[in-house]
Amino acid sequence: MPFFTGISAFFGPPVFLPAWASLLLAESRGICRLKPESVFSAGAALVCGGSAWLAVRGLRAKTLELRQELHEFRDSPQSPASGLPDASAGELAGALRFIKAALGADALTLFLAKGDGLAVRGSTASGTGLRPGGLIWLCYQKGQSIIGELKGQEAGYDLGPGQVSLIAVPVMEDRVVLGALAANSARPGAFGDGELETLEEASGFLSAMLKAERIQTEKNRRLSGFESLKEESSRLLNLLDPDMVAKEAINGILKIAPVKAAFFIKGRDGYRPSGLYGLQKPEEKFFPTLKGTLLENAIRNREHLYLSDLSSYRIPPLPFAAGRPRAALMAPLIYEDETLGALALLSEEKDPLTAYQVELVKLLSDQLSLALSRALLHERVKLLATTDGLTGLFNHRHFQERLSGEFRRIARYPRPLSLLIIDIDFFKKVNDNYGHPAGDAVLKGVADAIRKALRETDIPARYGGEEFAAVLVNTDTGGAVNLAERLRNTISGCAFQADGKNMRVTVSIGVASCPVHAQTREELVKLADTALYRAKNGGRNRVEVAG
Repeated sequence: MPFFTGISAFFGPPVFLPAWASLLLAESRGICRLKPESVFSAGAALVCGGSAWLAVRGLRAKTLELRQELHEFRDSPQSPASGLPDASAGELAGALRFIKAALGADALTLFLAKGDGLAVRGSTASGTGLRPGGLIWLCYQKGQSIIGELKGQEAGYDLGPGQVSLIAVPVMEDRVVLGALAANSARPGAFGDGELETLEEASGFLSAMLKAERIQTEKNRRLSGFESLKEESSRLLNLLDPDMVAKEAINGILKIAPVKAAFFIKGRDGYRPSGLYGLQKPEEKFFPTLKGTLLENAIRNREHLYLSDLSSYRIPPLPFAAGRPRAALMAPLIYEDETLGALALLSEEKDPLTAYQVELVKLLSDQLSLALSRALLHERVKLLATTDGLTGLFNHRHFQERLSGEFRRIARYPRPLSLLIIDIDFFKKVNDNYGHPAGDAVLKGVADAIRKALRETDIPARYGGEEFAAVLVNTDTGGAVNLAERLRNTISGCAFQADGKNMRVTVSIGVASCPVHAQTREELVKLADTALYRAKNGGRNRVEVAG
């Protein structure tokens, strides 16, 4: 009866109905005589065979239905192959369950390449772990489908108890193997050519799904990058301070890539590091030249320079110690053929930036060049309003404003304040004997000596004609006299040149302090000026203190 039932189930009515009819015909014509128990067994076999056939037919119909749904879903306008917005974890898990049901498998697992090996991207079984070697590795490395019984062969991953059948196909995109898709079952001979065809189609479906996910992720990343770029560009163009431009530039760069960064602004004294991130601040305030650095190469060639691997370069990327970077991106900041500065990005990883990130940095650097140009122009206009065009020191008006500000400050927080008024001795003779260009050279030289002698917190100014002034913040009378004497000695020892001629000059200096000599701005200026005239009347080239 089991044999008859099996034959009936798989071959259906065209086989078991004629067999049963022939048996009854032979009995009715006396060809053979059947015992009652034989008749009962044959009837039972007929009933069991018919039931088994109906069950198998239903299973086959369900399998065909699932396969058809898979084909329809793959080819539908909303399928991943047609641009599904995202292959989320939930969607991937649902797809794997769907494919597993279509195959009649116990488990289905998707493996994707990661580094030099594979990683489980999704599975219908929990706790699926990889093992070294095995059939899925062969499928992935050879790019070939595998079907059959395990028979002691390693699958390459945890199958669970009693699993004997395995089918695996490569997951490919444009002839590149991305990974492997494997199904396993406890039923011997569970997979055949039909299941292989279904799994291969499912592999293409998942490949399209993953591609859609990757494309959407890249779109989102690019959209986010362009939104950040737009936001940063708008913010940058509203800044009128070059140092604030540098600060915002660093913030914008960090939104594009996690790197170390250095921002340089080009000025009269060279390149000034204005913004740093992840790098130690150098002792030098200015670098007269960037010669001998990779940054200088980018500025000289006037183009962006992305070096994904610095191991073969002997030239340092920056003019100061920057650790041991393994990659660098150098971006000169140029506006209307004028080099305004430079941006340097460093990373301790090889090839840390994608082509898209490099392009974003280039776009941002273009906006930086425009923003820096506006900020520097504003700074120049501001300097023209506050500084003397010849010497570069503050002009008389700005000097008075700053001095008033210092008096307002010491009214709240008392501290000493001193004022020097400096006059070049016999300056008219310089103009008469050597000409006005020589006089201008002397004025510039004296101004430079004053600038170098003072601290950053002090306020040097051209007071008028050949007179200069210096506000010494938080400096008492003794400190002011010491500085004045050093300045007098320095200037008297300098040789100023004009048209190949050497000239020497001396200065007279008047000193007054607050609160020792004066309580107001007007008193301080008057007493320092009086002390200056005493110095000139006393023989010049000397320092006098207010009495």
